[in-house]
Amino acid sequence: MSAPEHLRLRFGRICAEELSRFSKIDDGIGTYSEKRLHVALKRFISDDPDCYEKKIIAEEDGTPVQADGKKRGRRSCIADVLYGDTVYEIQTASLYPLKSKLEFLLNRTNHPVVIVHPLIAVKWVSWIDPASGEVSKRHRSPKKESILSMARDLYAIKSFLGHERLRLLLPVIEAEEYRMLDGWGNGGKRGSSRFERYPISLIDIVELSSSDDYIEAFLPEHIPVSFTASEYARAMKIRGMAPYSLLSVLCELGAVRKGDKVGRSFTYHKSNK
Repeated sequence: MSAPEHLRLRFGRICAEELSRFSKIDDGIGTYSEKRLHVALKRFISDDPDCYEKKIIAEEDGTPVQADGKKRGRRSCIADVLYGDTVYEIQTASLYPLKSKLEFLLNRTNHPVVIVHPLIAVKWVSWIDPASGEVSKRHRSPKKESILSMARDLYAIKSFLGHERLRLLLPVIEAEEYRMLDGWGNGGKRGSSRFERYPISLIDIVELSSSDDYIEAFLPEHIPVSFTASEYARAMKIRGMAPYSLLSVLCELGAVRKGDKVGRSFTYHKSNK
């Protein structure tokens, strides 16, 4: 699958405009508080600056009141983009920091909320020598992000997933990444810090909103009715903590029930819903 042509063209134009504004590494990359990837995604949602950084105030009826009559809890937040009545939150890193804001937006306002989080399916990496400023020739990274890369992030916000006013918009993109040779081992590449990321093109867009969307993505029909975490990991071709994170999400959504322990492993059972 691929994104509609008009969206690919729009995203490509925005990427080219952002890149042209910063033609030199030492003059452009990393010099602004908002990174280029964040800015490009924000513009992709809306090119109208009047929609940016809008204050969202809690609905009066939904704000708890203490015994002394004072309001309790968070009263407002700043939305990355407010387009119409919908709040768009651009998050290029972990979704964990969004937990507090999501709780406020979904429980104390009536705004629909869209989390915009990029998946970098094609990544080109260039290395910067911190001493000389010299930039290496770029090479293609073997790492490819997909919807399965969202396991840890979905686990962090699992209590909100399936909410009728929450939607995840996941642009699948090609991007260029600059890293500093400031780490240890392998010429300073291990433990190195990322300097900047530039989006290049839009490949696809994945949307997740209803519980059924998550179940379709992470509990395909070929998974047996009863299974262990190891069997799930092999079936989904994932490893580490990812299978446990996704199984926890599926349990939260009611799609899977955690059963008894058999030997050293717990069994999981698909629900009948």
